[in-house]
Amino acid sequence: MTTRFRAKGGARHKRLRGVSKAGMRLFGNDLVLATSDLTKFVRCDHATFLDRGTLSGSVAPLAYRPPSAMDELIARKGEEHERAYVDKLRADGKRVVAIEPAPWTPEALRRAETQTLAAMRAGADYVYQAAFFDGRWIGYADLLMRVERPSPAFGAYGYEVIDTKLARSVRAHFLLQLADYSMHLARLQGVAPESMHVVIGTEERQSFRVADFAAYYRHVRTSLEHFVANGRAPAPYPVEFCALCDWWAHCSAHWRAVDHLSLVANIQRAQVTRLERGDIHTLTALAESPLTTRIAKLPEESFVTLHEQARLQLQQRRTGEHTFELLPREKDRGFFRLPRPSPGDVFLDLEGDPFLGDGITYLFGAAWEENGSTQYRAWWAHDAAEERASFESVMDFLVARLTAEAGAHIYHYGGLEKSSLERLMGRHGTREAQLDDLLRREAFVDLASIVRQGMRVSHASYGLKKIETFYFTRKSEGVADAGGAVLAYEQWLETNDRAMLAEIESYNREDCVSIVEMRRWLVSIRPDDVAWKEPPPAQERAEDRIAEEQRNDALFQELVARGMPLLAQLLYYHRREERPAWWRWFDRRTNMTDEELIADSECLGGLAPDPNTPDEPVKKSVIVTYTFPPQEHKLDPGDAVHDRANSAGTIESIDDAKGIVRLRRGPKLKDLPPPDALFMKPDISTAPIREALQRLATSIVRDGDATTYRAAYDILLAREPRVRDGALGDDVTSAAQRLDDSYIFVQGPPGSGKTFNGAHAIVKLLRAGKRVGVTSNSHAAIHNLLHAVEDVARAQGYWLRGLKKGSDTRTRFVSKLPNPMIESTSETKECADRAMQLVAGTAWLFSDDAMDASLDYLFLDEAGQMSLATALAVATSARNVVLLGDPLQLAQVSQGSHPDGAACSVLEHLLGDDATVRPSRGIFLEHTRRMHPDVCAFVSEVVYESRLHSHESCARQAVTIDGARATGLRFLAVAHEGNTQSSDEEAARIADEIARMIRGAFTNSDGATAPLRATSFLVVAAYNAQVRHLTQALAARGLADVPVGTVDKFQGREAPVVFFSMATSSGAELPRDIDFLFSRNRLNVAISRARCLAVVVANPRLLDVACKTPEQMKLVNGLCRYVEMATAM
Repeated sequence: MTTRFRAKGGARHKRLRGVSKAGMRLFGNDLVLATSDLTKFVRCDHATFLDRGTLSGSVAPLAYRPPSAMDELIARKGEEHERAYVDKLRADGKRVVAIEPAPWTPEALRRAETQTLAAMRAGADYVYQAAFFDGRWIGYADLLMRVERPSPAFGAYGYEVIDTKLARSVRAHFLLQLADYSMHLARLQGVAPESMHVVIGTEERQSFRVADFAAYYRHVRTSLEHFVANGRAPAPYPVEFCALCDWWAHCSAHWRAVDHLSLVANIQRAQVTRLERGDIHTLTALAESPLTTRIAKLPEESFVTLHEQARLQLQQRRTGEHTFELLPREKDRGFFRLPRPSPGDVFLDLEGDPFLGDGITYLFGAAWEENGSTQYRAWWAHDAAEERASFESVMDFLVARLTAEAGAHIYHYGGLEKSSLERLMGRHGTREAQLDDLLRREAFVDLASIVRQGMRVSHASYGLKKIETFYFTRKSEGVADAGGAVLAYEQWLETNDRAMLAEIESYNREDCVSIVEMRRWLVSIRPDDVAWKEPPPAQERAEDRIAEEQRNDALFQELVARGMPLLAQLLYYHRREERPAWWRWFDRRTNMTDEELIADSECLGGLAPDPNTPDEPVKKSVIVTYTFPPQEHKLDPGDAVHDRANSAGTIESIDDAKGIVRLRRGPKLKDLPPPDALFMKPDISTAPIREALQRLATSIVRDGDATTYRAAYDILLAREPRVRDGALGDDVTSAAQRLDDSYIFVQGPPGSGKTFNGAHAIVKLLRAGKRVGVTSNSHAAIHNLLHAVEDVARAQGYWLRGLKKGSDTRTRFVSKLPNPMIESTSETKECADRAMQLVAGTAWLFSDDAMDASLDYLFLDEAGQMSLATALAVATSARNVVLLGDPLQLAQVSQGSHPDGAACSVLEHLLGDDATVRPSRGIFLEHTRRMHPDVCAFVSEVVYESRLHSHESCARQAVTIDGARATGLRFLAVAHEGNTQSSDEEAARIADEIARMIRGAFTNSDGATAPLRATSFLVVAAYNAQVRHLTQALAARGLADVPVGTVDKFQGREAPVVFFSMATSSGAELPRDIDFLFSRNRLNVAISRARCLAVVVANPRLLDVACKTPEQMKLVNGLCRYVEMATAM
């Protein structure tokens, strides 16, 4: 049964619009494009279509809108910033040649480009307002800067582009513009410029490699040219650019006119696609469909939720009245999450700009009730220092309020407030204990989750402003929403108009007051039979933790005073990493929906007992089988797992392809309900690692350069390694032998022999009487290196004694030799015995006090996946440290939020801004014995600064398919729609291709040829969900033995032919941010598995993804460059 309520009157909102830019135009019958068309097209192709339509007459042009006072102010401020920079150049004695502005006619534009070229030929230091026109494209660059780099047109010098921007950080569309100007410049001077530059509003000049963005630019430009030429009309769909687009009202009217499915609240684009495929095209059709309707690839629960939402919205449309319905009660969800009101309650709302630098929280607002009225306070921040100060003040305010009233809580709407405070705590390294205490007390109450879990509303959105219609009327007519606040703040950044800040603060004040009233409203409609949420049991902090914090605080202050803030922050690294794990643990148990648990890669969600498999008794336990839907997860056999309420048992086996997990459940779990989700409890203590960092910090404070831990100190300060008898050289064994209480970084790209070199160096050192340790982030990596050490020792006729610490079947080392040289032990004291030549284990072993300064050498394998903090902790065990790894393959995973420099891996710390290690700091293994030169060329250019080369023998490798020799890169374009993490279309094509190829042959690096087999292929999936589809498609073609897995499962593996399935249909369907699917590291690992032939399988529309940051552009550029270098299949 549902309960219906009517809404109050609503509030009017003013929408802030963007500013139109000069773009495409017709010169006679010829369409000419401008740089601004690129930036619009990549964000919304429909806007480009409408622009094109106004020129052809098929679309009515927008009514002329004169520039507003704000438009004019922004333009004036931009011109002033530009002129100020040019005036400074002239004051510095630079020869600046200005090009006179030209009317936009073909003749005038050609004259302007001729003047620009003449100034360059004359050797001007700078060319101001440089003009470009090639007959099809127009561009105006703020400045061209002379650089002493040869060019065919000008001899000993050339030019690079500079653009001035009022913004305080560089945006992706800035670089798209600069790449366009750089390509024009390449046409004039005969060579592409190496760099391009932006002078931002703070007067700082930031530089970027053109090659890091050029392939993406070329793709966007080519796509735009094809798009405007063929005249196709894409269906408009709401995107972020709508907030800035002058066509927004036009498209909004269209969506209302056609009753578009995007009008349904909380619907996802992939769900729209699947409903349309199921012949449901409108909100009305969805609302009037029978509840029994089933849509392919859309879970029944999701369809019912969307149907009921559409029904309520349709009802509102027909009656004109907004209503809400309370959902059926569900314990620990919805109204069960609402605490009893307290006089000390605080209502919090934050405003942030995610695009300014690394993101900034520029306004903290809080409201509270006092003497019958609502009070409000604002804290502003415009830079990192002010952000820290405001954060500290807000935290002190919150702690004081909640300390004075034991039952008080902090209310907010949405997850931004809590996650922002967590991020700021980590970024600034302050108020950690206070926030941790608030989180342990469950002081934060997200009213948005109570609304979503407790009711259904008739609005097209569950945003605060929509829910307000049931309880609140706004007074402000200014900023309308969070997006408008960001836009207003950006305008303030560009104009310094204080009125914009006042408008934002007024908006924030009303948000805070609205949250006060929302809580009052929720209390008033709360069902009588729903109990108040009780506070969690009080938790006393353990004495040892208090003592550790006191030691850390004292060390922190001493280290900061001595100019070592990085080490000071690293003392808290592991605590910061642990906190998010515990926060997510509580969220999973109490707040997350079933769909959210399925989407969480740390969980296995959507479990249901398998009706076809009976329980299997094993001793006193029973093995129960459950099914689960396709999803990303990180669980493995042997993991002890929990569900929302209890321990759920231990994973016996898990089959992603079949969607089956078998759980061993003991007698205590016999009468508990079956789990619907599985996740691990974060209960591994990092105490030994933290204690090792304390020992290191104490020694450095006390002894400085005379510290016992000189190698760790060198790593911390990123010094060049100390070696005896000259430079490092390029021989790993020789360099390791000559280390002088220092470290060496050996960067080993795929197939370059990192393990081979490491094993030979270890055996050489052991034979010289040295005591050596081996560690890594995983037991598998340790075992791999130990097997290689045994093989080398046996080949040299040398017998060694070694121990690996491991306590169970997954962690014990099992030698492949009939007479093992290395055995396993569960005792640290046995490893600490100085008579033992070789010891191996994880960071917990080498951080132990018993291992302190006990080794001559420590080899840290896969160091690219180990944090700087952990690497420094294990380095306390040895006089010398050899770091083996590659940060450009699978990277370190950090879950916490840390101050600058503290979050990186040890290798990222040593590399700095470089992609490859400098010869003075380490050894780059520059020859791969895996990849054919045609494969290696891409990996080397895009990932390794063109320093990686194939060994000459790799050129002999090839696969022969249908009688033709095949090597290098292939791109298999597969069209599909609505796919997020899996694609049947890609799976089917890959199965077809392998079925065709398997009739061929492989020639190895020795020249020997053999038939291709199932194991001659690797199929790499971007997502776990795709693994199942690939496995099924291959099995259906009789290819069940073809290895299939995700990137992280195949590191270290290789095959003659590798397929990489990306699965996602387009940027709009990305299930995560761009960084995951387009990760340079993941692309590197996937492609570099191939000995002869690498095949990327993807929808070409993936390349059209809109990038928001320079970093995202660089990632997408990698895939664009792959497609450029590959042969289409």
